[in-house]
Order: sequence, then C-alpha cells, then structure tokens
Amino acid sequence: MEGAKKVLLVPYYWPPSGGAGVQRWLKLSHYLAELGVEVHVLTVDPAYASYMQTDESLLEDVDPRVTVHHTKSFEPINYYGKLVGKSKIPTNGFSNVDESNWKQQLVITLRSHLFIPDPRRGWKPFAVRAAKKIIKLHGIETVITTSTPQSVHLIGLALQRSLGIRWIADFRDPWTDIYFYNLLRHSRLSAAIDKRIELKVLRKADQLITAWQGIKTLFLQHVPERNPNDILVIPNGYDDRDFAGPIGIPPFTAFTIAYTGSISDQYEPEPFLEALANAIQRRKEIKVQLLLVGHASEGIRATIAEKGIPLLDIGPVPHAEVNDYQRRADALLLVAPKMKGGKGILPGKLFEYMAAQRPILSLGMPGADVQGILEKTGTGRHFDGGEVAQMTNYLIQLIDGEHRCSFNEAEIAAYSRQRQAEQVMALI
Repeated sequence: MEGAKKVLLVPYYWPPSGGAGVQRWLKLSHYLAELGVEVHVLTVDPAYASYMQTDESLLEDVDPRVTVHHTKSFEPINYYGKLVGKSKIPTNGFSNVDESNWKQQLVITLRSHLFIPDPRRGWKPFAVRAAKKIIKLHGIETVITTSTPQSVHLIGLALQRSLGIRWIADFRDPWTDIYFYNLLRHSRLSAAIDKRIELKVLRKADQLITAWQGIKTLFLQHVPERNPNDILVIPNGYDDRDFAGPIGIPPFTAFTIAYTGSISDQYEPEPFLEALANAIQRRKEIKVQLLLVGHASEGIRATIAEKGIPLLDIGPVPHAEVNDYQRRADALLLVAPKMKGGKGILPGKLFEYMAAQRPILSLGMPGADVQGILEKTGTGRHFDGGEVAQMTNYLIQLIDGEHRCSFNEAEIAAYSRQRQAEQVMALI
C-alpha cells in the first residue's frame, strides 16, 4: 500500500495458538488494517512452536489484509512435553504446577537457569533474521514486540541495534514482578541476569505500552529516569464482533456464576468460595452452580469440592465458545492474583465480561483499579477478601433476581478494540 503507515508486529502467540494473550494483537491488527495501516506479522511456525493451548477457530479471525510471516524456532520445552506429556508443561499462570512433583520442579529450575528470560528465546535468531528481510523488503518503519514470552523483546532490541528501527515494546503482564515469579525457582544469579535483561529492554525501547496502570507504575520504579510519557497504558479490551449474533449454547438449568480463563493457587479465591457456599446454603430451594471454563489448579478444585459447591467444569474451549459462556451465565466471577502492584491489575477477561453485560463479582485488593471501572461502567461490584458477608449478600441478591446492573454503554465502549487501535495508530 503506497503511502500507508507500515508496521511489523512480532507476537509469539498467534493463531492457531489459543488463550487470552492471542486476542490483544489479533484484534488490534484487524482494526489497524481498517485504519489503512499495512500490517505485517512475524510469528513462529506452529510446527516448531510450544503453545500452551491451541484454538484453530482463531485462524478465521486473522484479517486477510494482514500479511503473516512464519519462521522456524528451537523450542527445548517441546522435548520436555514429549517426555512427560503435554499436560505437564506449565500453563498460563502456572495453574497446573505441582510443587510436590520433584520432576516438574527440577525442569522448572533448569528452565530458569538455562533459558533466561524464558525457553522461547530459541526463536530469537530465526525471528531476527526473518525480520531484517521483511523490514528491508517492505520499507517498514516501526516494529512492535508483544509479550509474553518476555524473550520476544530481545528480537526488538536486536533489530533496533542493527537497523535503527523504531521499536515499541508492549507488555500484557509484568516481567520480574509477575505473580508466579517465585514459582520459577530462580537463583540469585539467574534472577539478577533476568533483571538486567528486563532493565535493558525498559531503557532501550523507544516506546513502552502496558496493559494496565500497575505495570507502568512498576516499570517507572525500575527505571525512574524514563519519561512517563514514553509509557502508554492501553488496556485489554473487547471486540464487538465477538458479542454479536445468537448464543451458541443452550440455557443453564441452574443459576450459574462463571469464571473463564486460567486460575491458580496464587489467585486465592477462597473468600468468594466461602461466600458462594453461604449463599447456596441460604437459598437451598434454588439450584446454583459454579462454572469453570479453562484451566484451574487442583488445589482450587479441591476447595470447591470441600465446600460442597456444585461445579460445572468445561475446561478449555475455543474463544468463540468462551464468549458464549460469558453471555449465557447469570453472573461472572473476576479474581485477581496476589502480586506487587496488584491494585492496578486489569485482567483481559474483565473487558469481555463487561461486553457480555452480565453482573460481575470481582475479588481483589481494596481500592483496586477494577473497582473504579466497574462503578464507572455500571457492570458489577468489587470486594476484598475480608468482605465475605457482603459478597454473600450480593450473591443472594443476584440469585433472587433483586439486583440489576445499570450498564453504561458509552463507558463500556471506551474499551473496544476499535478505540484502542486508534491509540496505537497515533504511535506509529
């Protein structure tokens, strides 16, 4: 496209990879193309990738105007999967990590010492070589690397150093401050090396984008010399197209509160589970169930069983079905993990929950940013772990049909992917 702005987007996770992380730039690339940007995507060949899950249906969402380039990669974690089974590879959020399994812990320890910042760094030499050719052939002016994995930013760093290209680094999650970092079993030396790499990326990138304010705050603590205007917060969002048309699953036969996505022991949903058990006990005449769509740790499943909460466990499903479950549920559960800067966490599912327009019950730190968004959009209520009684009463109101959210359409629309693509457009 003569005269169009041109950008090379470098994500590791791209269809047919599944999971929430794929959605951000899959959707933004579509709307950037609509705005007239010539979008090129450089990603790993699925035959060489070590995806945590796949979703072939997402291939249909790749805009035909977006040019996708694939490269080989060296993925040592694939060999581990062949030896012990793919189910033993840590999933997003480490929700399937068993701290009592010495074999798994040994592999995690080796991973954190031999492959810093992560095992996907084996993609870097292939990606850098291919990116140089794409940039020169198409006259691309801007490169955007998006993590996780964090090693993808090493590609941007190498391209900036060798070509002088403008480089934007996008972070969907923190780096060394991520809530499961302690599970990676770093030594002081490996943690120091990882930190040094993080600081180099934060200092060298021409522009940083973060998915929530808390990440920006953490980064400014790490590199206080950085101009705050060089770090733009573009939260995750929702795509109107995903919430149009009929719902593809039948109605539930019980009042259903749904949680979609991964949830590990680091999330600590116990106060909510206690409140739900209390509400079920006080409304015995009404069938109530908890719906899990995605990965959940064994510890959380055990707690649900101990409290006698009826559970409908769907497991991972294609993204379109996730949205259908969100729209079909009577209420939606949002739980934030415990971590430094946790008040600023804005989980990606929050925005799809708002688009589904079902009442949201959020559990997290007092005064979290989520609370302000829920109040502004009229989409639900936020509680902290000490408010079990208040959560119980809210759940009873929902079960009894006595609570109706006053959804603010204009405020919800502020988080549409189309609006966010306009922000990205301004950067490139």
